[in-house]
Amino acid sequence: AAIEERRTVGVAVELGTPYYQGVSIAALVRTLPGRPAEAVRQRISEALTELVHPLVGGPDGTGWEFGQDLTVGAVSQVIESVDGVLAVDEVQLFEFDLRNRKRVGEGRESVRLEENALFLAAEHRVVVR
Repeated sequence: AAIEERRTVGVAVELGTPYYQGVSIAALVRTLPGRPAEAVRQRISEALTELVHPLVGGPDGTGWEFGQDLTVGAVSQVIESVDGVLAVDEVQLFEFDLRNRKRVGEGRESVRLEENALFLAAEHRVVVR
């Protein structure tokens, strides 16, 4: 009912179940001296999950625009902003098969959000040294 009240006259609104597009991030990170590696790794994993979140993720924290790319540059910026991180040595992005719970293909520099899809974070691997 709320949508009906707000839609433009003559425009059809179609609602359906979203298609979730899995994405997994692998990162190799160095910590500042004296920082507990496990705590930094946990904060990075949480920040990556939030970045990929379909509603509160994205570059500006308001969700992902359809057709927008997730890039190594955006991921690196998020990791660098985590307390305790000295440097990001490597980042790779992987498409992730949510049904079979495995990465698909080789690591890449960007992942394009497919039409009518929402990103869903899946099994990030963060190595901290």
